[in-house]
Amino acid sequence: MHIYFTTVSLIAGICLGFGILYLSIGLLREGNKLLYLTFALFALCYAATLFNGIRWYSTTSVTDFISINRFDSIFVAGAFVGLIWYISYYSNFQPRIFLWVLSVTFILPSLVFIISPATFIGEVSGLISITLPWGENLADLDSAGSIWLDINLLARLVTLGYIIFALIRQFRLGDRQPAIILGIGLLPFIAGIFYEILGESGLVPYIPLGEIGFLGIAIAASLQMANSVIKTEEALEQHRHNLEGLVEERTKELERSNVQLKQEITSRQQAEAALRQSERRARALLNAPPDFALLADLDGTILDINEEAATRLGLLVEDAIGENAFSFFDPALAESRRMKGDQLVEIREPITWEDQRADRIYENHLYPILDDSEQVVSIAIFSRDITDLKKIQDQEMVAAATQERTRLARDLHDAVTQTIYSASLIAEVLPSVWDRNPDEGKRNLVKLRQLVRGALAEMRTLLFELRPASLEAAELSTLLRHLGDALTGRTRIPVEFKLSENNPPPVDVKITIYRIAQEAFNNIAKHSEATRVSVELNVDDRNLDLVVSDNGRGFDPTMVAEDRLGIQIMSERAREIDARLQIESSKGNGTQVSATWAAE
Repeated sequence: MHIYFTTVSLIAGICLGFGILYLSIGLLREGNKLLYLTFALFALCYAATLFNGIRWYSTTSVTDFISINRFDSIFVAGAFVGLIWYISYYSNFQPRIFLWVLSVTFILPSLVFIISPATFIGEVSGLISITLPWGENLADLDSAGSIWLDINLLARLVTLGYIIFALIRQFRLGDRQPAIILGIGLLPFIAGIFYEILGESGLVPYIPLGEIGFLGIAIAASLQMANSVIKTEEALEQHRHNLEGLVEERTKELERSNVQLKQEITSRQQAEAALRQSERRARALLNAPPDFALLADLDGTILDINEEAATRLGLLVEDAIGENAFSFFDPALAESRRMKGDQLVEIREPITWEDQRADRIYENHLYPILDDSEQVVSIAIFSRDITDLKKIQDQEMVAAATQERTRLARDLHDAVTQTIYSASLIAEVLPSVWDRNPDEGKRNLVKLRQLVRGALAEMRTLLFELRPASLEAAELSTLLRHLGDALTGRTRIPVEFKLSENNPPPVDVKITIYRIAQEAFNNIAKHSEATRVSVELNVDDRNLDLVVSDNGRGFDPTMVAEDRLGIQIMSERAREIDARLQIESSKGNGTQVSATWAAE
């Protein structure tokens, strides 16, 4: 019965299969190569040792036994070296100096055994036969032993301690499952060694289980690595699946990007076409006005120029570009232009001025062109000959002055002169009337006072017209009283005032409200046939309300003729200051003009 030999043969075959499998995995796969290759070395050498064990346990000659063990020492050393380095990669605990020393401790006795078996084995007495409990006999060598055998045994014990320490450390660092699996695989080996010690002591029947015990380590390690390979394959498959999804997603993104790129290219082509069209339009606009126009950098170099400017400089457009604009002026004028350019760069605001050269007058404009940091990078220059325009303006000013003098003369004649003439007549007859009838004299005296007061108001009004600064400085309530006194002096219509002006309104609002009231009084004097007029004014911090009302004959606002400009003028003035104008009137019920303004 060969139970032991059969068992060892099966174990050797299993280890050989493991070795070949993981050698292939280590050679063909990427990643963890050293883990797979060191395990393959351990498994293959362990399988060879088991096969050799079958031979030496069944030998009948000392010479054959030593010869087999001498050859087997290579595989024993390889198995332990592969095992300790595999454990270092498996547990990620690699004290390299210790590992190399321990490796040399296995290799050196093996070399001593190969070179000099007697030195390694010591004195040999012969072969002994070991009978297993079930009757199977195994051959073993009876020798005295040597220091090299002790070193080899010590190295094996140190290896066992290193494996236990590495697995405990791996467990404590959190990598528990691999540590537990290999630890369980180590138990049969420890149990086998412990049983051999008990057997050699005679406490139990002796069975050499040490070699068989390594099978647990091989199986446990193989299962863990197989599980790792499976998980790696699953991760790779998942990664491959994710990669395919990512590729598909990227493909769709690329397709969208291509569509967007085509759209952008189309948009860019359209933009470039629009830019070319814009440049043509800009060139047309630049050449359209009969004015001098050019674009220059801060040194005066011409960047662009219109045909009129090039003609004035005596050049073609293409020849003028790149020339220095200051070189076409005399030194004094060029220096003046440089100073204007420096001023423009400093204030970054347009500059306009007029100058006269020879008998011509020119209006000049400098406009800054800014970059993204609000710094001036170039200057647009425009110059226009306004000699003829000045002449026309002077003629218009003379005509306007003549027209204004004519209007003032008419107003003086129609209002002030007539009022003063009436006052002078009353003053001439007042003494004789007073002598005949004192009561009538008193009434004429009141009329005289009204006429003089009205004439004075008319004169003040004319003075305000002649001196706009006085009109701007006066309070609105004062201006309204002057208008009322002038109306009374002209028409004998009494005017009642109810004025409240806590804060002066803005000047433009005050002037506009004054003009509206002035137009209302003119309409009353011309058309109303009123016997009483009232004026109400309320001004506070942010609001102004003016109401001018009379008890005249009134009118139908819907029937006002288009050539009646008074109402139209008042409406336009109100819109200029965003005020609300309301005119209420009906035939026989007088008229009320309301103007309301509120600050924003």
